[in-house]
Amino acid sequence: MSPDELPIGRFLRWAGIFGLLAGGALFLIEGWTDPHLLSRQLAWAGITLALVVSGAVSARRFRDPLGARVGLGLAAATVPLHFAQLGSALFDLGRDGLASRASVVLSGGIVLLLLPALALGAAALVRRWAVPLTLLLFGLSCPLLLTTRAGDVIAWLGLGELLSLVGLELLVLSRRADLDGREGGAVRALLCLPLFILLGRNALHDVTALWFAMLLATIGTFSLLGSKWLSDAGPARDVVEILGGLLLAVAGVLSSASFGAGPVCGATGVLVALALSRATAPARFLGCCGSVALGCAAALGFGGPNTLVTGLGVAVGVGYVALGYQRRSLGWCAMSGGAVFGLLASLLVSLVTVPVYFGWLLPAVGGLLLLVLGSSVQSPHSRGGRIWAGLTAHFSAEQRLQQTKA
Repeated sequence: MSPDELPIGRFLRWAGIFGLLAGGALFLIEGWTDPHLLSRQLAWAGITLALVVSGAVSARRFRDPLGARVGLGLAAATVPLHFAQLGSALFDLGRDGLASRASVVLSGGIVLLLLPALALGAAALVRRWAVPLTLLLFGLSCPLLLTTRAGDVIAWLGLGELLSLVGLELLVLSRRADLDGREGGAVRALLCLPLFILLGRNALHDVTALWFAMLLATIGTFSLLGSKWLSDAGPARDVVEILGGLLLAVAGVLSSASFGAGPVCGATGVLVALALSRATAPARFLGCCGSVALGCAAALGFGGPNTLVTGLGVAVGVGYVALGYQRRSLGWCAMSGGAVFGLLASLLVSLVTVPVYFGWLLPAVGGLLLLVLGSSVQSPHSRGGRIWAGLTAHFSAEQRLQQTKA
């Protein structure tokens, strides 16, 4: 709270924000059953314009820049709801003809006319980056116009938006110091709104396992990205990171199409969680659990090989090894390396037809390679010996650091 901000003003402002959020939620929920499209769209457009006027009055008459940013930011947040309403109208028009073509065209015109309101809200939050933010929000809102309600299709669309938001956060937003405060939080919430509307409205249509997995993955990913706002002193951040990792693991298992793909998909979700979390003891534990899941996938691959799933498991296992090396966790690296070796062996078995009574060939060749590798590691003049010496120094430095902290 700024020194000039009165407690009563702060309370009234937050009460108004929650009231508008409740109104927006009811607007979306009632929109699934209300056939009066144009009147609803015009009424909600009136709310959008009223918020713009409120922001202008707060800035010019009341000299309240915070109130102006809140009003204009909320005006921008109402625009994705207009997209959702227009998408529902297109869906009704194609399905049972409840909406007329004229009302749909007029509603689309209203959405385009509200572009200045969105630009003003973006300018209040990010100043000179208003145009990119406006175009980005319009792009993220466009999937709301699609008439499909198939759960799997919505899940894939949601995955595309989620990957775009994660990339935007890691490559752009997190590198800008001016977006670390309340304006940055408002920008992130504004960009995430179309994705939550896209996934949330399908709860009343086609609910599939892939859609539910995408919903859990979205919550888990945003929990991990938002955990940086929590303090490192208490256990809250660790709990949020563990919860986000578990949600991503469950989402991975739910998205698998078969029993054999479950461990690999679950390990993939854990790998994403580890990449977005800090290097803590719970994270190392999750990394070991993901390596164990990959080992189980390797064992299942021998019984019922699936080349595509096993290949994905190898790629994920390499990611585990790289992340374990980066975070200097020897146990994590060793378990992941063993899992990759097992997955490669199962992949080889699925690709190569071994003649009858030649099942001994694979373990024999593997043992021979391990013997050669062992001799190479023992020699300090060979490349294997130099690599092993470098690995030993790499992980020993972390062990010494842990002993020093203890």
